[in-house]
Amino acid sequence: MKYFSITSILYFLYSFSFGQNLVLNPQFEEYYHLPDLKYEYGERYEDSVFICKHWYRVRGTTPDYYHVNAKNDRYEIPYNMLGYCPPVSLDDSAYMGFIPLKMDGYVEPFSGEFTKSLEAKKEYQISFVYRYAGEPCYFYLNKIEVFISKDIKQFKKFYIMPMYKDIITSEIKANVTFTESIINDGKWHKITGYYTAKGGEQYISFGIFYQNEKFNKIINEYVNGNFIIGWNPNKEQQFYKKYKKYLFIHKNLNYKPIKTVQQRLSYYFIDDVCVEIDTTGIDY
Repeated sequence: MKYFSITSILYFLYSFSFGQNLVLNPQFEEYYHLPDLKYEYGERYEDSVFICKHWYRVRGTTPDYYHVNAKNDRYEIPYNMLGYCPPVSLDDSAYMGFIPLKMDGYVEPFSGEFTKSLEAKKEYQISFVYRYAGEPCYFYLNKIEVFISKDIKQFKKFYIMPMYKDIITSEIKANVTFTESIINDGKWHKITGYYTAKGGEQYISFGIFYQNEKFNKIINEYVNGNFIIGWNPNKEQQFYKKYKKYLFIHKNLNYKPIKTVQQRLSYYFIDDVCVEIDTTGIDY
């Protein structure tokens, strides 16, 4: 018979208690029903509850749920409306896709819930895997932001035209600290950040959140210049030069539109979301 020391037992209990992922359905494997066009643009368009279990969207927006058994080929894996988009690993069957921000101000943040509320003053490690959709995207970003919150009331409202200036108020600011920018090479990458809880937080949201009033004015100027529909290319170049130091959204020089996607968008896939107590600075 093998005997375990008290230290070994304590380490096991410690790992069990502090190494748990608090995100419900973190790999998007569970669903209410498989993705189809009826959900995206039909009778379920105004729902805030997403077809992927324990995940939510802003009513009136269309973040996308991809699955190997999708009912419409737009949302299949590995080939879908963005082209060839393989999963993180061979045994993965699902992931999310969304537009964090378009320069015309359109956003579609999405949110997931925790198994239990976060504990005050505790440090949490936040990580997720992401992939830039690549050539079909007119824009790419330097960052994808994360917002941890007690509720998602603002995201459950219905917006006929769901725009950044209406949804993302000054109270909705990114609060997870990442020390690196995202990589836009069209491959899956993992990024890790940290968050100190105030206590009672129950949701994690992905998107681009409140920056400042200057950024709101920049978006308005872009819209007023009609750049989003391809007008005034010379003025558009002047616009980017003028606001270069303020922008974290950039033109993709490798942009190649495909038949199903010809909008001026930035698009990212998300998978393997994890929120757990940070153990890196704790002695045991």
